[in-house]
Amino acid sequence: MTKRKRDYVHENIWKGTREQKRLRAMRNRNRRIALQKGIAEKGDGTSIHHIDGNPANNDPDNLIILDHCTHTELHGGENECDDAKRIIRQFKEEES
Repeated sequence: MTKRKRDYVHENIWKGTREQKRLRAMRNRNRRIALQKGIAEKGDGTSIHHIDGNPANNDPDNLIILDHCTHTELHGGENECDDAKRIIRQFKEEES
């Protein structure tokens, strides 16, 4: 049995495009700043929202902590929380 040569380029595709890497680095930097300033806690499952919409403005007065669902809704996206709310509503209606 011959050992197959690894394709490191193909294995690293999941890391994303240059733009995705830039955005991820910005999110990580923002989280790190919020941790250092005591705005967020590590592993709390929250999102950091920039009040003025500028991700480069990391002034503590511009940052608020939101749960993931609220943050996604604020930006107009749909998420798994919408499905959970719908299922709970249906369940409550069936019980009545």
